[in-house]
Amino acid sequence: KLRAERRFREKKDVELKEVEENIKKRDELDSRRKVAPLTIPEGAVIIDTGRLSPEKVVQKILSFIN
Repeated sequence: KLRAERRFREKKDVELKEVEENIKKRDELDSRRKVAPLTIPEGAVIIDTGRLSPEKVVQKILSFIN
């Protein structure tokens, strides 16, 4: 939802619902493609950066490394 809201703010000529649907469709297509599908590798660390400042993101990344 956060991705859709951010994209919606960039494009004023579409409805939020339409942006959400487009992102969902694109992610679905990307995850099913044969070459380099969009997947989360086993053991991956997922960091939700949606509401974090760039500095906080760096801190989180560094906390996993150290």
